[in-house]
Amino acid sequence: MTTAMNLFGSILPNLNTTFLIDTSGSMYSCLPTVREHLSAYLRVHAVDIPNPHQTILFNLMEFNSDIRRWADRCVFWSHASVVVADDWLRSLVPKTGTNTLGGLLTAFADSLCQQVVLITDGIPDQEPQVILNFLQHNQQEKRPCHIFYINTPLNTEHEQETIVKFLQDLAALTRGSLTIAHFSRAGSLEGLAPMVNYQLEDATKPLVIVDTSLPIPMGGTQMETAVSSQVGELLIGQDCLARKDKDGYYYRGKILNQVNRFFFFCLTNQFE
Repeated sequence: MTTAMNLFGSILPNLNTTFLIDTSGSMYSCLPTVREHLSAYLRVHAVDIPNPHQTILFNLMEFNSDIRRWADRCVFWSHASVVVADDWLRSLVPKTGTNTLGGLLTAFADSLCQQVVLITDGIPDQEPQVILNFLQHNQQEKRPCHIFYINTPLNTEHEQETIVKFLQDLAALTRGSLTIAHFSRAGSLEGLAPMVNYQLEDATKPLVIVDTSLPIPMGGTQMETAVSSQVGELLIGQDCLARKDKDGYYYRGKILNQVNRFFFFCLTNQFE
């Protein structure tokens, strides 16, 4: 696996996150790649010393006809916990059934969970509208569900249309996002196609992204941010989430200076 395109690279590691993995039989060819990408993502963002201002937690769940949790609730996102989580990920094997509703309800039942990352490839066992209605009535507050639809050549056009429509509605309901992940017949990731991201549309804070055309500042990692012209110098010295050019992951960092009204240099806490 190359680090240039991680399946989960677009997910900001700034909220307590439950990763909900579809392990139905149709995930057979893609599941090893999903495990590899998720393991790499967890390792990259693990820390050993909690941030006194914000301690990030995570959990893992699988769903087929049944629901299985790695931990009873979200736990501290440390290197030690990721090592244990890796063992659990390696135990995942395809089974029968796609209890999407049960998986989502179990994930959102954890009060510590602030966002869910759903990885799925097929039509749920329940009617899509039933799932949406349940979530609409059971979620007291909106918590985003970021969805990765695993699309393979085995999926028929009708299946694709049905599941994408449902997942778009789910992303809209939870103010999350939907990305289509194109996989080969052999199960390798070939490309990512972001469809919608309601969290970015709703955001009031600037989004930090990469600009490879900018020179790298001394001792730091090049970053670019696209912001309102009214923000200006108020951002200097502020903490941020910056997307690193080389691997595409988001890291916590600090804005050092402003190049122009659109571009800022950021220093991250990850170094080569």
